[in-house]
Amino acid sequence: MNWKKFARQLINNPMEASKPVDDQTHGEFFKTLTESEILITDEDKDLAWEEVRDATGTSRRAHRLNMIWKVAACIVVLAGVGYWLLPKGNTIKTQIAQTSTISLKDGTKVFLNQSSALSFQDDFNEETREVRLKGEAFFQVARDARKPFIIDLGDVQVTVLGTSFNVYTSPSGSAIEVIVESGKVALQSGSKSIILQSGEAGFYHKKNDALEKPDANRNHLAWRTHRFEFASAPFSEISMTIERVFKVDVILENTTLENCRITSSFEFESLSDVLEILQLTVGFEYIRSGNTIKILGDGC
Repeated sequence: MNWKKFARQLINNPMEASKPVDDQTHGEFFKTLTESEILITDEDKDLAWEEVRDATGTSRRAHRLNMIWKVAACIVVLAGVGYWLLPKGNTIKTQIAQTSTISLKDGTKVFLNQSSALSFQDDFNEETREVRLKGEAFFQVARDARKPFIIDLGDVQVTVLGTSFNVYTSPSGSAIEVIVESGKVALQSGSKSIILQSGEAGFYHKKNDALEKPDANRNHLAWRTHRFEFASAPFSEISMTIERVFKVDVILENTTLENCRITSSFEFESLSDVLEILQLTVGFEYIRSGNTIKILGDGC
């Protein structure tokens, strides 16, 4: 809705702006306004004043104060109606090197990884509990057989009754990974779906709209546990794990490093801890510049 149309609504309904929010007779009028986007341009304003002048027989200057009061009253009422019509909601975002723990009203706990966002309503509806995720999070969902918990990931939905699992979406949104720690999870894309049980992983490829059940990554919760476990893992795989956990780019200057295999379990507090431990194991040098890590060395 543009400003001209908005002014015409006021002209045709001069008393609407002054009615209280609980007056049901103006519900549809303001519902129409709140469901439309009001785009205001100078041209629209000029046209609107022409409409007002022609309809009321008053000049723009004489009518200006009256219109200001009407529009001001209308905005106040619109704010009230918007609050009344729309459910309250929240979006919690984390920055780089920042995590967050969120407790939802149903008892569900969400551990939000860095560079991620979770959107949810303060109160779920009567049939489902639905949230929207961008990035990565670990969920401990409170069981409620009457109201499934649904995570909206765009092209994919994750549906559970009560369980714990990790959800990861790639920065580009082209890949989604779900790994179940306990209970059962349904991973669905359109009419296709797979059921995941404890210890299983589900993977979605947006490019070919495919759902798969690959082997679970044993380090999928390293961002929470601060612990890595590698069993004869090639350095190429380790570098990708580091990229995912710390949101950095790892560049191997010497491709022979890719096939160096490492078996090790260790705890860490920071990226520097990880690099120093691997440095002692493999024997390399590294240069860190912002979010880019260059690994230098001849390989194992």
